[in-house]
Amino acid sequence: MRQELQDKLRADFPDLWAERMDGFWCSDGWHDLIYNLSKQINDIRKTLTNDVSSNYQVVQIKDKFSGLRYYMSSSTPEMNELISIAENKSYDICGACGGEKGPRRPNENAWKENLCQNCEIIKNIIE
Repeated sequence: MRQELQDKLRADFPDLWAERMDGFWCSDGWHDLIYNLSKQINDIRKTLTNDVSSNYQVVQIKDKFSGLRYYMSSSTPEMNELISIAENKSYDICGACGGEKGPRRPNENAWKENLCQNCEIIKNIIE
């Protein structure tokens, strides 16, 4: 994910990210999905007492097997449900442009990439 998108997430939810967070290992297309999930989780954290809320921080966000993975140091059942919903949604969102992925097609790189048809064509032209 581009640095400016990472910076926006860190600025808007400063207490959500673990000090030693491993990073954002995904493409820009999922920024809105990650932003909305982070807002929801941050809202839950605000309802917790200060001494407990710091236990609930994001340690890594990445793309794995064409889907979003959102790892936290600790999470509540409500947080886990939100994470699961977002991770499932990620399979239908292009990792490059954020648009709908469209019908799933067999692809030798399907375990690595989640691209809409247009982004897949562009990628093949560039390569």
